[in-house]
Amino acid sequence: MTPKQLLLFNSLSSYIEKTLGAKTLVTARDTGEMRRLNSILGEKAKFVGTYGKNKKEKLTAEAERIIELAELVDSFSPDYLVSYPSPSAVRVAFGLGIKTVIYSDTPHAFHVHALTIPLSDYFIFSSFIDKIKFERFITKGGWTRIFRYKGVEELAWVEGFIPNEEKVRKYGLEPYKYFLVRPPEIFASYYGWGTEGFKRIVKKLSENSKVALIPRYDDDALRYNDLNVEIISEPVLGLDLEYYSIATVSGGGTMSREAALLGVPSVTLFPLKIDVDAGLRSLGFPIYRATSYEEAMKIISGILTGSIKRVSESAAGKLEHPAIPLQKILEGDI
Repeated sequence: MTPKQLLLFNSLSSYIEKTLGAKTLVTARDTGEMRRLNSILGEKAKFVGTYGKNKKEKLTAEAERIIELAELVDSFSPDYLVSYPSPSAVRVAFGLGIKTVIYSDTPHAFHVHALTIPLSDYFIFSSFIDKIKFERFITKGGWTRIFRYKGVEELAWVEGFIPNEEKVRKYGLEPYKYFLVRPPEIFASYYGWGTEGFKRIVKKLSENSKVALIPRYDDDALRYNDLNVEIISEPVLGLDLEYYSIATVSGGGTMSREAALLGVPSVTLFPLKIDVDAGLRSLGFPIYRATSYEEAMKIISGILTGSIKRVSESAAGKLEHPAIPLQKILEGDI
């Protein structure tokens, strides 16, 4: 349903195909950003349905997506659905008698978890997340089995990454001389904090440094085009841009965790505490949470003065790959 999820399931799909010889079908919700990412990943995903911006649009889009998914999934006839908590996908799997495996690292996303976890057979999440945060979604006496791993989902596609300077120079960016920013997920059901604080940060950065911005929605190009920033409008995987940046600043968590795994200082402006971010921080990865403009600028000042530094130590050996519990489920080991 989001670029992060497409990256995760594209990686898990390839892993399962290689290790188990399984056939997989990847589906994705149709947005401009998803189409751009899918083209980079080799057009593996089939697009089914879209998203809504308000409650009625979301409900209507989900209903239409269920119908489209039911036809596609029935013709593929899978044994398992492996998904983020997608109400339409889980409802189709439940209706067709398909076992369901759910991944999640966002316990704050109440609506989708309430509609999916009670119908799911397996639920996988990071051991960095306090189990109690998900317990409200698990039906007492139900059949959902919980499996945890010590890691973050981003490791699935960051592991083995080899940076390439030419991929940032093509945008007129000099390695280690720009900030990379990404706006917040403003249309998510759980997001209700506006964009003004984040835009103030981007404006301040652009007054003193080169700034590159990766839009989340098509609207973002318009929302930030009055600022002195380089908007990356073409399809792009952000890892090279993250690796060669001074630091990343994001309204969400995915880019921040990717950058931190690469050893790059990352700032996430998010009002809630994100357990997987805190877990990475406890292991020495350079990820920092800000809850206000002032706090974000204080962290950024530390990055510019050198008190907050890049980390060269590899993530290898510190974290467990998120595919491991899935492999064990599919092999019948757990």
